[in-house]
Amino acid sequence: MRGSLAHARAWFRVQVGQFGKTSDQEKIGQIAEGVAASGFATQYTEQFRTWSESLGILAQTLSMLTAKHAPAAEWTLLLEYPIPRRQKRIDTVILAGSVILVIEFKVGAKLFARSDMWQVEDYALDLRDFHEASRNRLIVPILVATDAPGPLGENSWDGSFKVHRANRETLPLVILEVVQRTAGPVSRSIDPAYWEAASYRPTPTIVEAAQHLFAGNTVRNLSHAYADNLTTTVDALAAEVRAAKEKSSRTVCFVTGVPGAGKTLAGLAAVHDPSVSDGTEGQAAFMSGNGPLVRILREAIVRNRLQRGGRRGELERQSELLIQNVHEFIEEYGVQRRDGFPHEHVIVFDEAQRAWHADKVRTRHKEVQKSEPAMVLESMARVPNWCVVIALVGGGQEIHSGEAGLEEWGRALQESPIPWRVVVSPEVLSGGTAVAQRFLFDAAPSPHLHVVPAPSMHLSVSVRSPRALHIAEWVNAVLALDEKRARDAIQEISGFRVALTRDLSIARAWLRDSSRDERRPGLLASSGSLRHRAYGLELTPAFLDAYPVENWFLDDAKDIRSSHCLEVAMTEFKCQGLELDFVGLCWGDDLTLQESHMGWDMRAFQGNGWKQVKKEISRQYLLNKYRVLLTRAREGLVIWVPPGSSKDPTRDPSRLDRTAAFLERCGLPLLQPG
Repeated sequence: MRGSLAHARAWFRVQVGQFGKTSDQEKIGQIAEGVAASGFATQYTEQFRTWSESLGILAQTLSMLTAKHAPAAEWTLLLEYPIPRRQKRIDTVILAGSVILVIEFKVGAKLFARSDMWQVEDYALDLRDFHEASRNRLIVPILVATDAPGPLGENSWDGSFKVHRANRETLPLVILEVVQRTAGPVSRSIDPAYWEAASYRPTPTIVEAAQHLFAGNTVRNLSHAYADNLTTTVDALAAEVRAAKEKSSRTVCFVTGVPGAGKTLAGLAAVHDPSVSDGTEGQAAFMSGNGPLVRILREAIVRNRLQRGGRRGELERQSELLIQNVHEFIEEYGVQRRDGFPHEHVIVFDEAQRAWHADKVRTRHKEVQKSEPAMVLESMARVPNWCVVIALVGGGQEIHSGEAGLEEWGRALQESPIPWRVVVSPEVLSGGTAVAQRFLFDAAPSPHLHVVPAPSMHLSVSVRSPRALHIAEWVNAVLALDEKRARDAIQEISGFRVALTRDLSIARAWLRDSSRDERRPGLLASSGSLRHRAYGLELTPAFLDAYPVENWFLDDAKDIRSSHCLEVAMTEFKCQGLELDFVGLCWGDDLTLQESHMGWDMRAFQGNGWKQVKKEISRQYLLNKYRVLLTRAREGLVIWVPPGSSKDPTRDPSRLDRTAAFLERCGLPLLQPG
């Protein structure tokens, strides 16, 4: 038997050979201790009957296993093993030598529902990705629908993991089949005590990461994946801040990263992580021109702190100082107070390539003839003694007119009279893929600039989710109309679900089946997909303003404004820089495959019909919109291409059919009705 509840995670652990030596009543009693310790006793009253029946099935299964396969007696069985953050527990885990069996019971079930198949698959994937002792181990998910007809065998289900199916009679046969199929070179057996106590740290969303940092924690404790990718960059930024303060110098750092690499989190950590912001508290600020991101992060911080006490009004004021709108900062110190200086010595400019060029600034402030990068550098140059500007730079996701791009920062530095130390990711000098082949400098840097290439300023590993590592490559291939590269890329995706449908109700059902526990689904669509109105999706700004983005991204399914309800689709302007667990992308008539199959037909809806988009910059913005929308998912993506209508010239079925067929050729499996 296992040790005390205080030193174990599962509510019951036993060696398989010893399972039958205690009664079901004793086992349920020990599980009940775990229920009581968890504080959820009232929620488990109805569960006891299920446990009782499951224990009976397990007793029969384990008895047959030990009779037919003697080594099974040495295996370890754990009941109700927790999945942190998901607030769920795996019904049964069997540590079968070097193999991990993940078993989910559906007592009374007569069929294998898709949602149940995905549930046990998700448990196995979570162990693979986030549980230290499960890494590089063979993990086999098994779903037991107790009353399903037999005989049953293994079944592959929408992912790289084989989900095996069993009923109450066939479970021991399925386990034996798994053991025989996985027999091979002897691997080191799993240490049960070590396995149960091993650390389990799921990769957080950007919202969870921000809450974690502002609660006084460090980026190093977020997860293994984040720490591996971010620690070097965050430490390098901290070193530059310390050096600037000690030497009374002025520094600008350019940080790049692959999609989902955590640039925003690196910026947040650089100014708010207690382990690296020593001496700069109250003198540093994170800034973004992304209004929805600012609002969501502020609200998330307020909600997190309200749980620990405090008044909302005061907490909102504090959050506004922690997360600032960069346009408001620039307006104050670049327009209204040109002789004043900020109190911050360190600022982070998120998505710095999206800063406005001079023409865009002039549309709001006719008397100003400078770009936002120039005004940021001028404002920070007035800060007494020292300053650091940290520019987080991405590429290929510019979606607004007036965004100056990386080059504008180079021009502003060249024209600045200040001798800046410029610490750069090599990507901005070489025009790498992380910055969409753009360059910081279009000529040799001026002598007054001390340019220091630093590999530590580039985040090379995507940490949005281990399951989404290769989705950006697939998206780039699709938008480049490269079918072969897209098919190859999708083969590399492990555990990330993808699907295609022509029926919006099927897309919604797919999302609901995927999104159990704490997972968040949501519908997204291009702001130009205005004919989605015919299918019940309104995308005009006036309509979306009635659905605050904070509620959509943060509230649970009980709030009709939440993304969980799958009633409102948010656009690229609302979701950029954020993420959902599962995305339903509503493909629009604004981007369809040409009849020649040689390019995209790009259109904008004006008045009562579609007009061709001819300007090259506008065409690039449209592609970037879909790049943003297609890369917001952490765990799965279903694309709905509407059927169109032969009676409506604004919803041409042939255009949409061609586009759907192309996406299917790019590797998306087509969901069938029923």
